[in-house]
Amino acid sequence: MVAGAELVMDQTLLHEEELNVFLSSTWVPVTLKVYATYVCIMDFSLYGQPYTFTIDKWRSKSLRKFLEMFHDYTSRDPVLFGGIHTDSEGNSSINMDVQQKVNAAMQGCKDVMGCLDKIAKHYQRSVLDYAVWYREQRPRRDDEGYSQFITLLTCHLIVHTDFLAPHVQWDLVEFT
Repeated sequence: MVAGAELVMDQTLLHEEELNVFLSSTWVPVTLKVYATYVCIMDFSLYGQPYTFTIDKWRSKSLRKFLEMFHDYTSRDPVLFGGIHTDSEGNSSINMDVQQKVNAAMQGCKDVMGCLDKIAKHYQRSVLDYAVWYREQRPRRDDEGYSQFITLLTCHLIVHTDFLAPHVQWDLVEFT
């Protein structure tokens, strides 16, 4: 069973790709999988430690919000990413086929890895501490933009995977 498969529900694989991502001053191979629910799973190793990032924040019902933030953030190639049309009454409609939605999810994953690299370069051995702090300071808001969404999502992934956590042998300390 695929790591994180309990979140995938529909395990139909829409896309699988090997990416090379610059992370923490080194090129890292990343296996990216996008499923029919748009859940994305990224598997990679850094410094000999394997990590699995399961991104379900834009699956199914949350996809619309993600796509709106994605397109509002910057101008996107309409051939690759489709578009969103807003009528005169302010109602928006998503004009994207399945492949364009997959492309948006893949770009979101690449943006997460870019954000992870930025955090890792800045905080080095304190990446996990920063992610915990950021989550406490910046809880998810309905009015957040794509940049804040990607940063918070990246911090969630760091915390949930104990990314670059120190390898410490703990001595048992008990109250006696």
